[in-house]
Amino acid sequence: ALYGKNNPEYVQLMLGIVCGGGVSIPIDVQADEDTICAVINKSEADILLYDINTPINEKSVLDRCSTLSDIKIMNDPENSMCEEINSKYSGTDVISDAKKEECALILFTSGTTGEGKGVMLSNGNLIDNVFNSEFKKFSKKLNILPINHAFCIKGDFLISFATGSTVCINGDMKDLAQNILLFEPTIINLVPMVAQGLFTKLEILAQKENKTVAQLRDKVFGSRLTGIYAGGAHLPEELVHKYKEAKILICQGYGMTECSPTISTPDPSRPDKAYTAVRIAKRCQTRIVN
Repeated sequence: ALYGKNNPEYVQLMLGIVCGGGVSIPIDVQADEDTICAVINKSEADILLYDINTPINEKSVLDRCSTLSDIKIMNDPENSMCEEINSKYSGTDVISDAKKEECALILFTSGTTGEGKGVMLSNGNLIDNVFNSEFKKFSKKLNILPINHAFCIKGDFLISFATGSTVCINGDMKDLAQNILLFEPTIINLVPMVAQGLFTKLEILAQKENKTVAQLRDKVFGSRLTGIYAGGAHLPEELVHKYKEAKILICQGYGMTECSPTISTPDPSRPDKAYTAVRIAKRCQTRIVN
């Protein structure tokens, strides 16, 4: 199990565990000790790796979780797990024996029913979902989404690695505005609420300087942004039109954790349909139920 804020070591360890034939269990960074222990006990995790910036009571968690054999800090500057692993295996060929039908991730999601349930995703689920849609190569993405969500794991990391793209990790949301200008991403994946907040900032700036949102978009979104993909909630049509005024294409995607996660995707060639996820993902079977 992994617990903490998004950071490079988190990504390395999460994917390293999967490639080594293990199961990664990302835990919500906002979870309290009761929730952390509930996830560990339900998933029967044997090791907990946590972020030094989100400390936990190791003794208490060990006492409450009978399956845990060890707890380690994933990014301790005095004893870096990733540096130790890299130095040990650098330059060697490591062949993974992970099979496509084996469980790779357990993601806990409450949906709309309250109590979190563990969704088991296989290696085959993840790989198939990465290649079931077309994405631009060599993009530059800014990771905003929490890493315990399937949208983040697929959209920000797995697709980026498959397309030779660069991922910049935002960290704290309070740093989002400055990090957009610092990294100047070409693509951002986010939820509609964040998209609304960013555009509101642009509108306030335009009113203050008596200019159009199109004239000032680079001051909020940087000069390289080509598209925004929204998921996790409904994207209002009105917000799509507002972004269009700023000459930014924002599109709606649709999925669920159990589908790892993509069900349908936006069609960038149809900006008039940007607020709907109009294209069913390859090899995904769907039906409409009244």
